[in-house]
Amino acid sequence: MRFLQFELTAAAAAMILSALAGCAGTHPAAEPSTSRAALPGTPGCFLRRDFTGDWVVLNNSNLIVFAPPIPTRNAFLIRLFQPVVGLNFNLRLGIENATTSSRICGNRGAYLLVPGNTPPRVLITAVQELTAPERDKLIAEAGQPPRRHVASSSLARP
Repeated sequence: MRFLQFELTAAAAAMILSALAGCAGTHPAAEPSTSRAALPGTPGCFLRRDFTGDWVVLNNSNLIVFAPPIPTRNAFLIRLFQPVVGLNFNLRLGIENATTSSRICGNRGAYLLVPGNTPPRVLITAVQELTAPERDKLIAEAGQPPRRHVASSSLARP
């Protein structure tokens, strides 16, 4: 009887350990401090209300948003935790902040809202303020025309 109890305990422990090992790869790892240094621009933040739906998609993991929406707009590079397949085909994007602050910064609980995507919220891991030459270089390197979406198509939250 004791041998059977030991076998069951060992089997249960093996199942738990294998489940934990499988889940280990799904949790976000701490971002190395050097990865942000490789991004152009300087770390920055903007107010959520200033994003009114003006963006340029560089690739499935990076986009440039413009905030505040004034003639001398600031451009911010946003890096996502995971790629969003077909990001450049989305006509509506939004930004959400999980904290009480309305500031959108990298690694501070901010999410890009992507309707129809699974998951519909994607963690923003970096926000870099770009100069005009940095912005233009990134757009040119991505092979994207300077396509910007209009404010009425955003999911900007109040």
